[in-house]
Amino acid sequence: MRDRASRDRGARATELDLASLRARDPVATDKLFDAASSAVGAAVRRFAEDDEDAQELAQGAWHRILEKLPRLAHDGNPVGWCVIVARNHCKSVLRRRAVEPELMDLEEAAGKVDGVNLQPAPVVIVRGFGTSEVNLELRVWVTEARARRRIADEITARVLVGFATEGVEIPYPKRELYIREQGAAQRLLPGRDASNGGGEGAPHPR
Repeated sequence: MRDRASRDRGARATELDLASLRARDPVATDKLFDAASSAVGAAVRRFAEDDEDAQELAQGAWHRILEKLPRLAHDGNPVGWCVIVARNHCKSVLRRRAVEPELMDLEEAAGKVDGVNLQPAPVVIVRGFGTSEVNLELRVWVTEARARRRIADEITARVLVGFATEGVEIPYPKRELYIREQGAAQRLLPGRDASNGGGEGAPHPR
């Protein structure tokens, strides 16, 4: 039964007109939904906590699929492409959920600083992802422009204290040093003699 369903979806996928899909033609997008809905639903359920969460993720995934349709490859498989977009959407949502509590804490810390307006409220923007970090930007409205430096310093101090309290470590670059034995060092550095300070012209160790 599963193989037959897969063949049916594949047959429907080959009937889809890629140019019409890239143009977001309503008839073509309806056909795409019929062909890919079960595959997208199965992909989404792997990331969902329950049925309600799966429905919410699926709605967001289809929204992303429609947004990205103009970039559908000319020779691509529309159903497989939809599944990939849905998976990437779910991963993005899960990453955002993981940092939301920290974002709320940052906004609360900023709101306690004298001179920060609560309306509009402080807001944290996720700027992107680095090799080992999430880049955040905290935006606040201040009552006086000349107090910006003091407010920025106090917010930074509060954030550092909050990180220390919660056990959040800042991923500073780390370097490990390995000290070799003296003989190995001499073999690696011919022409230098540790006994005379490593001066030029020292005999090569054998």
